[in-house]
Amino acid sequence: MWGVPRATKDIDLLVLPDAIERAKEAAARRGFVRSAGPIRFRDGVSIERVRRVRDGALLTVDFMLVNEGLSAAWASRIQLRAAEHSLTVVSRDALMAMKLAAARPQDIADVEKLQDLDR
Repeated sequence: MWGVPRATKDIDLLVLPDAIERAKEAAARRGFVRSAGPIRFRDGVSIERVRRVRDGALLTVDFMLVNEGLSAAWASRIQLRAAEHSLTVVSRDALMAMKLAAARPQDIADVEKLQDLDR
């Protein structure tokens, strides 16, 4: 969405804690089954993971539970148009902040690529 496409292993969705059961139920209606969770990372983020296999391809969705560390990202959400659909996404700045907080090598590389667009 923010100008640096790359193949990804999963889809990350922010979800309020009181909506996690509804999110998992919606995913289950689309063939996703719970595969792990909750998983807590060193940056304080907790996720619930669901997966499905279709036509031999694995698709993973990580529901990131909104906590104090993700509240600014949640508040930054904006609506974008993609083809004929409207998507709600976190702001570019919030995405970069989330990636910097995670501090994984791929996340750092993603932030550098986003910053290169500003040069």
